Amino acid sequence: MPLCVFWDFNLNNSKGGWNDRGCTQTEEGSNVICSCNHLTPFSILMSPDEPAHNSVEDYITHIGLAISILSLVVCIVIESLVWKTVTNNTTSYMRHVCILNTATSLLIADIWFIVTASINVQKRNICIASTFFIHLFYLCGFFWMLSLGLILFYRLVFILHNTSKTSQKAVVFCLGYGCPF
Repeated sequence: MPLCVFWDFNLNNSKGGWNDRGCTQTEEGSNVICSCNHLTPFSILMSPDEPAHNSVEDYITHIGLAISILSLVVCIVIESLVWKTVTNNTTSYMRHVCILNTATSLLIADIWFIVTASINVQKRNICIASTFFIHLFYLCGFFWMLSLGLILFYRLVFILHNTSKTSQKAVVFCLGYGCPF
């Protein structure tokens, strides 16, 4: 059920919201054409009503997230079991720090995602907080992958230059958690 709307900045106490005033739609087969009589940001909302819960997409989302969470937990357990034997130099130590923090960030983001998707969030503040933390920890995962790439690039280019673990950890933790925040 498509609906042609535009973003009205005056709705909801100047916070904005979708409005269909001045917009018309025509459907030609499987195509929808929107025409608005004003120059504003507009869109086609495909399901303006409440989403149907317990749909196939919900099951796929929950199963995919459960597999992801289980895999990340296994990754963290394996990393902690083999930590002592594989971190015999600075490069491998920093590589495993990055891998562990990438997995941890993605695990926290997935947990936030599945908890938020499982509950029916009606309060605006809870929705904003959960969205913030989901995005923050997914970004942390990406920045930890960037940190890993930069550490490996650094060790490849500066073969004979040694930097202490402490200074390398300070840089990657600032990059991994500071930049996304």
